[in-house]
Amino acid sequence: MAIVKITPEEMHELGGRLSADPAVAKLYELIKGEAEKQGGSVLAVWRLHLGKLWGNPYVMSPDEVARRLDLPVSEVSRRIDDVRQIVQPKWLASDEYKTSHFAED
Repeated sequence: MAIVKITPEEMHELGGRLSADPAVAKLYELIKGEAEKQGGSVLAVWRLHLGKLWGNPYVMSPDEVARRLDLPVSEVSRRIDDVRQIVQPKWLASDEYKTSHFAED
């Protein structure tokens, strides 16, 4: 079980942004948008897994999310992976990614 809590000072340092890196900020934006689009249990999983995307001061491991939602870890992991698979091509195609240090030459 892993829960990472983000202090108010750390949240303040982000200046309301989730990342100072435009490529990472774009990735977070895409993940949040896809989770909200799918809604239901997918959104519930992501709101716990990356709570910081919704302004909550925590990030939880899949096993902790599963425990809190009373779901099998395999189901939680699948919901996380499904969103990541949908988001990845959009992120790789984004200008933010293409001009980042993540992009391959």
